[in-house]
Amino acid sequence: MKLGLPIIFCLFLLSLTGCSGYHFVRKSNPFRVYDIESIAVPYFLNKSSLSGISGPMTREITSLLESYPDLRVYSGERRKVDGVLVGIIESRKRRREVTPNSSHQFTSGELEDSIGERRGFYIPQQVQVNARLRLVLIRNPTPADIEIITSDAGRFIKGHPKVIFDETISVQTDINHVISENLSPDSGGVVNFTKNRKSMEVGMQQLAIQARNNLKQEILDAF
Repeated sequence: MKLGLPIIFCLFLLSLTGCSGYHFVRKSNPFRVYDIESIAVPYFLNKSSLSGISGPMTREITSLLESYPDLRVYSGERRKVDGVLVGIIESRKRRREVTPNSSHQFTSGELEDSIGERRGFYIPQQVQVNARLRLVLIRNPTPADIEIITSDAGRFIKGHPKVIFDETISVQTDINHVISENLSPDSGGVVNFTKNRKSMEVGMQQLAIQARNNLKQEILDAF
């Protein structure tokens, strides 16, 4: 008796799952045990000294939650959801602690000619960017609950019975500055601010991806 191709393919899959130890894993809603089947993710609040970080952080965390097929995820604030994930981006107060210089380049060679008669100096070549993302998942919150969480008194809500988790994720990345000569009309300047702005945008995206990965590994996988 000849077996058709569909049957042979099914038998092949069974041999993989039964004999070789392979199995198919379906990601499931990590909050189901808390009766959370729908969740809203408002735009994250930026309390840090970094600009342009709220968008990437909100998008990456929302995308992670959307990867669970049995969890309904909505952007923005909604009333009829089981829970709301509040994100607050924080950093240290002093700028030099948020983006400390990790390496420098001296104005020698073509850079020396670019600065004219000025005395040589060191230009920051690489900076380390540090931030924290505080995530609070709260069940059926009222507008007053959200206001408290995002206020200075928000730390005291951690033991509230509505709070499913209140966790802070630390993230860090390095950003390289573009430094070049300034000897021709086509030069971008000793420090190219346009390219450096792009480098900072890439850095913000890297921080957001780190936050996404840490949330999954350190928090969601533990549920």
